[in-house]
Amino acid sequence: MARTPTTGSGKIATGKTTTGKTASAKPRAAAAKPPKRSTTKAAIKKPVAAAKPKALKPAKPPAPKPKPLTKNAELSKRQLLDRIVTESGMKKGDARTVLDAVLSGLRDAIADGHDIAASPLGKIKLVRKKETPNGELAVLRVKLKDPKKMAANQAANRAANEAVAKGAEPG
Repeated sequence: MARTPTTGSGKIATGKTTTGKTASAKPRAAAAKPPKRSTTKAAIKKPVAAAKPKALKPAKPPAPKPKPLTKNAELSKRQLLDRIVTESGMKKGDARTVLDAVLSGLRDAIADGHDIAASPLGKIKLVRKKETPNGELAVLRVKLKDPKKMAANQAANRAANEAVAKGAEPG
């Protein structure tokens, strides 16, 4: 007598699975669901029309140069700020912050009795200090550096350093 194959539960194997499919049939891939749509602005794509050329904005004209000072004229903080903005291209608010910090640092150094050596400016030396009813009076001596001589000295120093680096005698 031929033996009938059985499953582990004692039922007779019919070659069909419990879903009604035969065991030899290939499993079908699950039906593809459309992807969920995102509601963020980055995910929403609108049809793009042909790109229109943007009109070029005219370039800003350069800031007018500050008026030259007359001899022995006082340079106000506002005029100094305008010069800094013109020469550096910084925003006025940023330049004001920097100017305030520099002036505060100079004031504190002079009040403490320090001499100041600021490369492009020169040397500021405190000569005398005196207490007055309105505050402290400081007499300063300023030795201004000549920018042309500074540039020549820097070029000469650079050439001498390069010569030493190559192993040649400076001169």
